[in-house]
Amino acid sequence: MKKSLLLIPLLMICCQKEKNIITQRANGDSTGNQNKPQKESVAIKVIENEPVTNKDEIIRTVDASQIPFILNENFTKDWQSLSLKITNYNRPSIKVNLINKNHINLRFAAIKLPDGSDDGPLPDEISFNTKGKGEVWLFFSGNTMAEGESTGNFSVKVE
Repeated sequence: MKKSLLLIPLLMICCQKEKNIITQRANGDSTGNQNKPQKESVAIKVIENEPVTNKDEIIRTVDASQIPFILNENFTKDWQSLSLKITNYNRPSIKVNLINKNHINLRFAAIKLPDGSDDGPLPDEISFNTKGKGEVWLFFSGNTMAEGESTGNFSVKVE
């Protein structure tokens, strides 16, 4: 029994993943090679346009040229829903992440792609191959099969 207790910390140390840290100089990497392209950091915009409300539905429209972006939203009434329309979408894929830090009763209900196909309900983080060009619709609403507070703050990150 004592031997097995001693093995637990050893297993934990062996199973931990190492973080790879890469340092680069402004004019090249640590080996002096200046020909390798450096990955540019992309600033993520926070969308703060005025929503259109239709009863308990919040409708937001964002142009695809603003991707990547984060949309902060607040449900103030019970059982509200959010429809996010992304116009002029012409990328081969889309990544969406529902950030629900307050753990309100919320789910990623559906996605409608430019070719007219749709899918849902979905997990909080998805990556979809898109076909065609046009509009992408993202739908978020409360889960009627779950309990919990249906009002509060959340964010949607689109890449």
